[in-house]
Amino acid sequence: MISFELDGDQRALRDNVRRFLRARAPVRVARALMTTPLGFQPEVWKQLGAELGLQGVAVPERFGGSGAGAVELGVVMEELGRVLYPGPFLASAVFATNALLSSGDLAAMETYLPGLASGDLIGTLAVAEKSRQFLAADITLEARDAGSGWVLTGAKHFVVHGAVASLLLVAARTPSGISLFAVRGAAPGLVRDDRPVLDQTRALASLRFEATPATLVGDEGLAWPGIEHALDRSLIALAAETVGLADAVLELTVDYAKTRVQFDRPIGSFQAIKHKLADLVVEIELARSAVDYATRAIDTDGEGVRGPACIAIAQAAEAATHATGESIQIHGGVGMTWEHDAHLYFKRARANAALLGTIAAHRERLLQSIGV
Repeated sequence: MISFELDGDQRALRDNVRRFLRARAPVRVARALMTTPLGFQPEVWKQLGAELGLQGVAVPERFGGSGAGAVELGVVMEELGRVLYPGPFLASAVFATNALLSSGDLAAMETYLPGLASGDLIGTLAVAEKSRQFLAADITLEARDAGSGWVLTGAKHFVVHGAVASLLLVAARTPSGISLFAVRGAAPGLVRDDRPVLDQTRALASLRFEATPATLVGDEGLAWPGIEHALDRSLIALAAETVGLADAVLELTVDYAKTRVQFDRPIGSFQAIKHKLADLVVEIELARSAVDYATRAIDTDGEGVRGPACIAIAQAAEAATHATGESIQIHGGVGMTWEHDAHLYFKRARANAALLGTIAAHRERLLQSIGV
């Protein structure tokens, strides 16, 4: 039987991360950084690696990480979600790291993973194009062998922290099929533009490649299974973050319901509010259970994670969008204001629900994985 209880080390990790983020990266900091060019604090990003070793939590020790598992990464992601952390953790420590670990290219892992694990290198994964679908058939960005090396021509969209990443892992089409390439952030012919976003606490970029030099990662034409595996693992981490933000907004709403007085009573004493909050507790705990199962599925059976991943992200996304919407309603007029944090959580929940595909698409992939 799988135990969903955190052990002593995992609880200590959670407590340390929560304490650090409350002190150095609370939600008010994310709000203040929304309008800055970079969007996050480089010094806090460095401290996450130097003091806590978070960027390398899922990186094997041989590549400079701590060699922990998906459960530990899920613990970290949930805490990051609680404060709407705006830095490139999801892009670098999850997307890029998973892509390299799933590539089967030992040389690439030895080259890039130590930098990702320390936080000195910021990575991201570029797969989606205009359709915003993560499907092999939709990849049109072209890679060709120019004799002296590979070059990429085309565009990618919706790339998380693509404008600041120093390492881009790019899915491209070669004559042999879908391949994965590493592109340095300063590579010639690379043009990066910030995209308008719903969630201003997480940057997205569009990338244009104009005969941009690239290095092949893994075998030519055989990258898609590894990319899909990396995306499945990343969905679970994204779901953990989404549960974290849902739990945080529930706490925020419960606290408000205890103190907001109407008709000489706290509004939390009214049955209608009680029922709303009770429903949210059930939904969030169901989502947390799905994430807990999925993280343990990675640690016990690293290959068969598609089903658990799809369930986890669908459940987490629905719970978070419901919780954040109800939070605005329960807060009433103040919940609609720019000054209140409710809209920040609502926007992150909505953005997470579509970041790696829609809820409907995840459920379709689940059905396909079980032969329905």
